[in-house]
Amino acid sequence: MEERYERLPEEVCLPFQRLDKGDQRSRAATHLIERLRTKLLDLTTRNPLLNYRHSDRARAQVRAVDELPDVLYRRLADGKSLGFRPVDDPAPEPEDEKTDEFHGALEANRLQDPEYLEGLTGIADDDPNDPAFLRLERALRDRVRIALGLRPRPTRATITVAECARQLGVDPTYDLPRSGSLTNPRHYDDETQTLLFPDRMEAKLSALREGTRRALEETGINTLFGAYGFLEWYDSPQSEKPFYAPLLLQPLEIERTSQRGRWRYFVKGLDGDTAVNITLAERLKQDHALDLPRFDEDETPEVYWERLQDVLSHHVRWRVRRFVTFGLFSFGRLTMWHDLDPSRWREGESPATNPVVAGLLGGGGTGAAVEAPDYEVDAPEIATSLPPLILDADSSQVSALVDVVRGRSFAIKGPPGTGKSQTIANLIGAAVARGKRVLFLAEKMAALDVVKKRLDECGLGDFVLELHSTRSKKKDVLESFQRRLLQQDRFVAPSEIARERADSTTLTSRLNAYTILLNTPLGATGKTIL
Repeated sequence: MEERYERLPEEVCLPFQRLDKGDQRSRAATHLIERLRTKLLDLTTRNPLLNYRHSDRARAQVRAVDELPDVLYRRLADGKSLGFRPVDDPAPEPEDEKTDEFHGALEANRLQDPEYLEGLTGIADDDPNDPAFLRLERALRDRVRIALGLRPRPTRATITVAECARQLGVDPTYDLPRSGSLTNPRHYDDETQTLLFPDRMEAKLSALREGTRRALEETGINTLFGAYGFLEWYDSPQSEKPFYAPLLLQPLEIERTSQRGRWRYFVKGLDGDTAVNITLAERLKQDHALDLPRFDEDETPEVYWERLQDVLSHHVRWRVRRFVTFGLFSFGRLTMWHDLDPSRWREGESPATNPVVAGLLGGGGTGAAVEAPDYEVDAPEIATSLPPLILDADSSQVSALVDVVRGRSFAIKGPPGTGKSQTIANLIGAAVARGKRVLFLAEKMAALDVVKKRLDECGLGDFVLELHSTRSKKKDVLESFQRRLLQQDRFVAPSEIARERADSTTLTSRLNAYTILLNTPLGATGKTIL
């Protein structure tokens, strides 16, 4: 199968000139965009941004306990890393096993306990770290505990993680304390306390990292955020079921390193600003006539929560819960909703005044898309207008380039492997050669990467500014500017390129003329030279 493309109706292929906002097509497009924009927000309680369900079984979330929210937030906002601290497993040797009475009984049973003695015969060496020996020793200790009338030894089966945390001096409640109310140095270190045993914490963080990685690869969108504060709210005054919606969302990235045979995970703040949950703000505005306050850049979660609590004074049962959760939140549609906000566009430059957008959404034309025939690419009138190719192209792909040069719009269709990314790379190269700027968008990051790779191979990679996923960091953007500035004297001057292209065009014309001559019938014979 081959790549094909369809030319769109003439009404959407006119030379670019913005329409007046009073134009009929522009007005129709404006109304349709606004209706479509509202559909980008899922305002039902199925949306985790409105009804987030915390669960110990959920893999893609890790909650903080016994920490100061402002300290966590400020550390990540300053670009520092934050690790995670588990609740240690119950001690293998409880305090009541360290008495003289217990040790005396243990030594006596080591000499006479039949089950213990029989077990020793199956162990080859006297290695104190042998797993079989350790299990045998632990079983003997448990029998001694029973003989002495001691309480059952604390294990995961007999003690909860919360009880274990309390024994270690950790407050297991998820409503975090207020800043300044505690002076424990542990609250100012570089780790977040969790309410998870080590293996469970590692499994959750691994799932969090994998979910973040998958979203970046498939959509190019970061989905890892730190959620600071949750609004406990009700759908109506009569409702008995509370919903919990995250309030402030701080974009993060997650990394891991290997230490002593185990993975250690760290989160770090990204360049993006911490934002208020816009989905929640829209739902509350529509259903409860309540405007969530904006979050100022110099604020902290504590300050914002105080301001918000004042706004909630008319909703008696509503309150701010002092939860901090690291989890996956999908914001792909929310970003588009933001971008289509009319207040973000300058006067007369909204999408609806774009003639292509207005033609597609506003209608008004009578033409129909047609399958585009291939041009005779060697014909002089085509060859002279053909832009330089950076990659090989067949006649269909070259015909697409010709239509681009002529200012036409079209849709390229074809199954994988038919050269769509190759054609796109050629289109970008043609635009760059004419001094134009190109915005290349794709739903999946893989599509961006394959085109970028082709441009790199053709020496045009330094002309590309990547502004997607984690590559939109301020540091990476500045470094890409620096690389381009350092190499600007290495590129061939435009005048030299124009001269070489003119020479190439002359040679092509001579070869075409020679081909035509060879295929022209001669005299009365009507035969050609070939």
